[in-house]
Amino acid sequence: MQSGTKLGPYQIADRIGAGGMGEVYRATDTRLHRSVAIKVLPDHWATDSKRRERFQREAKAVSSLNHPHICTLHDVGEQDGVYFFVMELVEGETLESRLARDRLSLGKALEYAIQIADALDKAHRKGVVHRDLKPGNIMLTKSGVKLLDFGLAKLKRDNAPNSLSQGPTVDKPLTAEGTIVGTLQYMAPEQLEGKDADAHTDVFAFGSIVYEMVTGKKAFEGKSHASLIGAILKDDPAPMSELQTMTPPVLDHIVRTCLAKDPADRWQTAHDIVKQLEWIASSPPSSAGAPSTVPSSAAAAARRSTPWIAATVFFILTTVATVVYFVGTRSAPTAQPMRFTVSMPENVRLTSMLTVAGVSAAVRSVSPDGGSILFSGVDEMTGKMMLYMRPVDSIDARPLTGTEDAMFPFWSPRSDAVAFFTDGKLKRVAVNGGEPQIICDAVISAALSGGGTWNRDDVILAYMGLEGGLYKVSARGGTPSPVTTRAAGDVAHAWPQFLPDGNHFLYSVQTLNIGDIGIYVGSLDSPDRKLVFKGMPTMAVYAHPDHLLFERDGALMIQGFDTRSLELTGAAVRLVDNISTSSWTYHLGGFGAGAFSASENGVIVYRSATRGAPDRFLWIGRDGKEIGPVLPPGYYRDPALSPDGAMLAFARKESPTGDFDIYILELATGKETRFTLDPADDEGPSWSPGDGSAILYSSSRKNDAGLYRKNANGVGDEELIYPNQSAFVPYQWPTADTLIYFSPDLNPQTLSLSDRKSTPLGIIGADPAVSPDGKWLGYFAPAAGRLEVTTYPPSGTRFDVAPSGADMHWSLEGDAIFYLNIQTGELMSVDVTPGNPPRFGSPRRVYAGPLDFFTVHSFDLTPSEDRFIVHTPDPGGEITVLLNWPSLIENSQN
Repeated sequence: MQSGTKLGPYQIADRIGAGGMGEVYRATDTRLHRSVAIKVLPDHWATDSKRRERFQREAKAVSSLNHPHICTLHDVGEQDGVYFFVMELVEGETLESRLARDRLSLGKALEYAIQIADALDKAHRKGVVHRDLKPGNIMLTKSGVKLLDFGLAKLKRDNAPNSLSQGPTVDKPLTAEGTIVGTLQYMAPEQLEGKDADAHTDVFAFGSIVYEMVTGKKAFEGKSHASLIGAILKDDPAPMSELQTMTPPVLDHIVRTCLAKDPADRWQTAHDIVKQLEWIASSPPSSAGAPSTVPSSAAAAARRSTPWIAATVFFILTTVATVVYFVGTRSAPTAQPMRFTVSMPENVRLTSMLTVAGVSAAVRSVSPDGGSILFSGVDEMTGKMMLYMRPVDSIDARPLTGTEDAMFPFWSPRSDAVAFFTDGKLKRVAVNGGEPQIICDAVISAALSGGGTWNRDDVILAYMGLEGGLYKVSARGGTPSPVTTRAAGDVAHAWPQFLPDGNHFLYSVQTLNIGDIGIYVGSLDSPDRKLVFKGMPTMAVYAHPDHLLFERDGALMIQGFDTRSLELTGAAVRLVDNISTSSWTYHLGGFGAGAFSASENGVIVYRSATRGAPDRFLWIGRDGKEIGPVLPPGYYRDPALSPDGAMLAFARKESPTGDFDIYILELATGKETRFTLDPADDEGPSWSPGDGSAILYSSSRKNDAGLYRKNANGVGDEELIYPNQSAFVPYQWPTADTLIYFSPDLNPQTLSLSDRKSTPLGIIGADPAVSPDGKWLGYFAPAAGRLEVTTYPPSGTRFDVAPSGADMHWSLEGDAIFYLNIQTGELMSVDVTPGNPPRFGSPRRVYAGPLDFFTVHSFDLTPSEDRFIVHTPDPGGEITVLLNWPSLIENSQN
């Protein structure tokens, strides 16, 4: 319904949610000038006269409930065939949302349990049974809980039993294996058997909720409908005191009595439960204990006795046990950290591209509920890249339908869907099956990384390549609108993540003003931003409760973060050494990313780096077969063969924390010579065309960063060719006097070495490469996400060559183009038929790789074109799940 629509005296403001009975809107009662909530009934119920009559009768009954912890029903109406209910507008958070982050403290769980039970007691006395009591129907407000949808959310079917053949309500899938939550999770055995629901049914659901509040675990779980139903009908949950040792045994007894299979064995009234809970809450620890087990006869007697008699019996029987219990558990150690690794499906390997889905999946890889892990894998038999999902409690992973070539995926807040970028679109797909749905157009590619985030109001915030800022769009589809605006010097904003309030968000700011690079906090309702910290890393992840994860020097760090003041607290603590990361910042306008993520309930997932020297230079034949290593494993990159093929220039460092220098290797003898000596990173060597008498390279030395040239024989001083703070790197040296390089704004330039003047090429792209005859220019066009060819100099005519290509090389005769597929890391080729214009064949895989994308050169071709030298990087170690990480912080502080 559109804003401004009127239903009787109620004027619609905006949509605030949806439930099993329809959509809920914020509205204004124009007579009383108060805000209300309006729920519009779905068409298939509104057109059923019997259901309308029944709802109206139920509405009258519910309207008689006047209780501080029950959402008040104000009115029932109909206009133009639209049937609606007008309710009290309740501001707050659902208990379901709160429990998704963590369990409650014992004190808070008791407080809420008393309020819920008291509300149930009031309703039951009026003859109203909830029948759909669950955390999603309980709102937490400043004044306590509010029970929603009382008597309306779930009604028995007319003229038919409430049988399983009609299907219980299922709110959402939890994992690929069919673990479910929702109405079925809290159904009593008699409901599952098709019997009438009464007050005893609400008592059972209440017990399940209290169990979950105290332990953080659901009382009954299963991997399918059948196994969950079987658990509810036959199994007893583990005692709460086994999961949370400080749970008073008497509370355990109360909950287990609520969860009795036979309704006659449960507490007979909610009033009895209220009195028991109030006694626990008001009693000191020394008198609140109870035996961990109580004989059934004693339990029955307790149910028949008045609450004060039961409390006295518990106290007399358990004084000694209680003292021992609390003395023994007061100093109980925090749960120890636990790690386990995630295995890959057969013939599937993790993608190695750090800004492609392989790690951007890891950036958001663990679902918000902590139940599933998402990763991007390449089928080594077909070369197809897809998203895979693996439940944490399973050893099997499965691909998500329709996610071929998906990039930068991120989870829905309910863990039931995944959004991702592909084919110039932002899409979403349900994890339990179905075809992907288009959300909006998105100018995004593997070269323009940035990711996204999704809040519980179904607002998606993402980097879409549009003017470099962050844009928001409804998860149901629509037109993106800007949220952040680039400040002067900003290149782009990326890696957003909503904070728990769903309004504020973390994001990375990449800027030409080096001192302003860092992590900021923004909000959906304000253009202002607040700095969290400057400098690397360029990505931070919120970890509940109140911490930030980030990478520093190859280690996973964690530091306190106050979500109210939006400031860091305490000192940073090292959680994990040797994680897979990328320090790559400006390459193709991308952003450095770390391979780690965190769920809303304290699960951390990260991808480790391979220990030891990670890089290899390999010889690969034109048939794609490995011939052998060029060098032993080491820390090196950017292979560049001399024009005669006799020498190899490359960047190398001696240790993971050292600086890169340029080295020259004589391929015939294996002799290595260090070519640069300065204390800074020297990378991206290129040989002068034709004679190879000089080498050009990029240096990041302080105050003198830029492009340098030096004689290849090492004689003479190096010469600063083009000074620039960002140390732009040449991608091709087509003639002795002309260089082509690109800048962070993806605006390639030509540089004349004779007069040192730069001229824009007039295209937006990266990796420009001129054909051997000097007539054509190939480049990666990030807006289209494709490899393109245009005339040289560019005239506006463009030809599509291949998708997702970078690091392009022409063959010496101009009859082929070789490039790196930056989604899969494969070395590819396209046949070229010369002409005006040339014709381009279909892409073919030369070598499965993966090759390294985060370098100036990932491969080179020998002059004879019989083989390639390729750089294969650290593929990254296994995906690891870390539980109970707070104990690592405690240990570091002791």
